[in-house]
Amino acid sequence: MPIIGTIRAGEPVQAVQNIEGYEVIERKYLTSGYEYFFLRVIGDSMDTVAPEGSLVLIRRQSDVDNGDIAVVIVNGHDATLKKVHRIGSCLTLSPMSTNPKHQLQIYDAKNTEIFIIGKAEKVLSSTDL
Repeated sequence: MPIIGTIRAGEPVQAVQNIEGYEVIERKYLTSGYEYFFLRVIGDSMDTVAPEGSLVLIRRQSDVDNGDIAVVIVNGHDATLKKVHRIGSCLTLSPMSTNPKHQLQIYDAKNTEIFIIGKAEKVLSSTDL
């Protein structure tokens, strides 16, 4: 699978897609009919599940269930990795961190351009690579 760049596990930052290389993944983590790619994690807002430097396997899909970890684009170009909850038009992005500085991010889709790129399926930590 291609490693197409980095994802911020913190405040959303501009999404840039560049293939950095490739990583092998077992077929058991892939579902037929979906596109997959890896992103490298920068930051510590998701350090309990995806430490900085780890690779996250993303299944491209435009919606996720409440409680899923997903790549979310905010304001059309700012990407972040967070646990997602949706209530009506509001999307709450929750950090999963040991660092108390990270707070919930709450967006109203009526006022903010926000959409889901894909669901995190598997995390490969630096010790797995």
